[in-house]
Amino acid sequence: MDDFCVLDIETVVGKWRYFPRSFNLLMVGLKTADGYDCFRSEKEEIERLIAFLEGYRGVVVTYNGTRFDLPVLEWYADGFLGRTLPVFEHYDIMARMTKKVKKLIGLDTVAQLTLGKGKVPWDVGRNAVIWEENPEELIAYNRTDLDITAELYGRILHGEPLRTEAGTVFLAPPFA
Repeated sequence: MDDFCVLDIETVVGKWRYFPRSFNLLMVGLKTADGYDCFRSEKEEIERLIAFLEGYRGVVVTYNGTRFDLPVLEWYADGFLGRTLPVFEHYDIMARMTKKVKKLIGLDTVAQLTLGKGKVPWDVGRNAVIWEENPEELIAYNRTDLDITAELYGRILHGEPLRTEAGTVFLAPPFA
């Protein structure tokens, strides 16, 4: 995992009409070879995340990061710091899969069909309450998503298929 990290954000659901500004960032989860890190949606924490990304030359892996995670993080980086998000190389599993099968397929579906395990059942409408009352619960939920995404990406790097209800999909690794 030295050459990639996995990133996933958790938000308070906003109105898509006003995306990304209407989605309140709660936390950013990051999985690296060194373990997990959690960045809260405070200026100092966003600065710490940007400092990590500025020095990171591996692949930042997401599941739906192109359409969700990165635009929200860009909004916060610009708003807090007047900066852009410094991502050297981004690999969005969902975006690449969507190009192949011509439909959006959620992380839980791919995980269930490919790995035989799924995401933690979750009501994203309760994220704000859970973050306020028991942030460790939201962090644990995020870590499960990070682990699943990392495992799927590992399969991609080894030329192994991902399974969807639309069939078996082989995705090219980065720089291929």
